[in-house]
Amino acid sequence: MISILEKSKNKSDSHTEIYFQKSKFSLRFKKNIYMKKHSNIRIFYESESFLFAEKPPGIPVHATKDSKRENFTDQLQKQLSLEYLRTVNRLDLDTSGLVFFCKNPDKNKEADQILKNSLKIYLCVTSGTILEKHFTETCYIKDGNKKVHKVFSGGDKAVTEFLTLKQNSKENYSVLLAKLHTGRRHQIRFHLSEKGYPILGDRVYGKNNESKLLLQPEIETENTILSSNLDSPNKKNVKGSEFISSIQTKIKV
Repeated sequence: MISILEKSKNKSDSHTEIYFQKSKFSLRFKKNIYMKKHSNIRIFYESESFLFAEKPPGIPVHATKDSKRENFTDQLQKQLSLEYLRTVNRLDLDTSGLVFFCKNPDKNKEADQILKNSLKIYLCVTSGTILEKHFTETCYIKDGNKKVHKVFSGGDKAVTEFLTLKQNSKENYSVLLAKLHTGRRHQIRFHLSEKGYPILGDRVYGKNNESKLLLQPEIETENTILSSNLDSPNKKNVKGSEFISSIQTKIKV
């Protein structure tokens, strides 16, 4: 069993504990507790124009081809009775974390600029022991049907910087922080898989035959990747604020 759980004694002492089969690893963040909870949705920040809310895993951010399928944007817009709600950033279906919304169409350009100047960090748990402490992966990728592919021409540049926080050769796992320098589809998952360390629970890029910690059919989970924080560029205008996701993620291995 691998679990990622948020622990909070008070607003100034919040941390995340990652439990593996025989060990525990803790991350401590100086963070904002979500400001309110509407139904089952946690809202970390809301002003007249902007909103940060926490998307759970397993629900798409946007509407899909299946018109009957629920999506996070429509769900939030309906619950908050908003006339307009635009998604500024995107998260994969199985990724949990913060989504930035614009509530005022006149503020869309400002929202895009805020996102452009934001620091986007993800917490990942991967299969395999990554010995490198700090590394950057760069390649050109192109969208395919269900996944992205590496190309040498005609693709988009994808750059991800990684910091290894923990590795365990006996249990064959690593814990990393991933910093996005570009915002391509699946880029963190693709970069780690290409390097030989796919994210645990990744049904698209996982390589099932390499390790017991890789995705197996009996795993009932989401990808072990959390959108950790958006450090945006006056708290009244979102700028200078830091928001960290607090969703609990469990993996059965």
